Amino acid sequence: MLSHFTTEMKAGIYSDDFLSKVSSEDSFALLFEKYRDADADNFLDKTLYADVMTYLPDDLLVKVDIASMANSLEARSPFLDHEFMEFAARIPAELKLKGWTTKYILKQAMKGILPDEILTRKKMGFVVPIDHWFRNELKDMACDILLSEKAMQRGYFKKEAVKKILDEHTSGKWKWHNHIWNLLMLELWHRVVILGTGELMEDLRRSTVALGITEVVVFRGNVPNVLDYLQVTDLYLLTSEAEGMPNSLLEAMACRLPVIATKIGGVVDVIESGRNGILVPCGDVSALRDAILFLLSDPSERERLAVEAYRTIRENYYIEAVASRYADLYRSLPGAV
Repeated sequence: MLSHFTTEMKAGIYSDDFLSKVSSEDSFALLFEKYRDADADNFLDKTLYADVMTYLPDDLLVKVDIASMANSLEARSPFLDHEFMEFAARIPAELKLKGWTTKYILKQAMKGILPDEILTRKKMGFVVPIDHWFRNELKDMACDILLSEKAMQRGYFKKEAVKKILDEHTSGKWKWHNHIWNLLMLELWHRVVILGTGELMEDLRRSTVALGITEVVVFRGNVPNVLDYLQVTDLYLLTSEAEGMPNSLLEAMACRLPVIATKIGGVVDVIESGRNGILVPCGDVSALRDAILFLLSDPSERERLAVEAYRTIRENYYIEAVASRYADLYRSLPGAV
């Protein structure tokens, strides 16, 4: 919303009531604050500081982290070595951007080390084809969700303004794919997705009806690949009354998710409450609620538990770790070669 919707666009899409509540706020103040905080005497270095403090940790590094962890990879960014960054920050601005040549000093330093076709090649981003998707595969889904009664009841946006954006994009009149993506992610953030089936499914459906929350709870049923859902999840909750060694718990931890689970079965063999997850007594709704609210309100604790959860899987349940333990067991047997 910050980088794609201009102030004028937001004024046009916001409902009158919502606009009256936020009109005094400037969403670009977040960036302006970083510019003011920057200990630099030129616009370029102030911009680089703002980028390092916002776009880098909140966008680029998050995407790399999710994509690499989901494929069991430990990715590193060597240019983010703190000593290297401190050195780069001291380089004069005119050596970073020389005319229209970006990364000037880096390209000069790499001459003769990297081929010229690499040094002079245009930047190639990792672009997801959401432009195409919102005109084809995701067209109906985006329209159904963004124009739904529940989405409109939130009071953020004017339905006709949202519909205009969708219509202009799907017709090819304009490219609004980034704007649609932002609106869609905001709406989905408000919703709860329940995967799988089981004996409690009908009870859950009845509960959503009784609580009047049917519009914000989505039942997906059996899903062949839950990875797509785990990658965009904030927390993993396992509220079972009985389990052996739940594979879904291991999958969530391998996706580097903070875990809240009931203290049952094999769960206690994996989760050490407070170290790599949070355990709550089975049937204690208040404890479950408190744990959820605690983690949702504390991003640093979520990240800490997520890192420890992933470390637990890496050290104990990856094929290399399991194979090593089997090999050690075999070698300890009498007569083993």
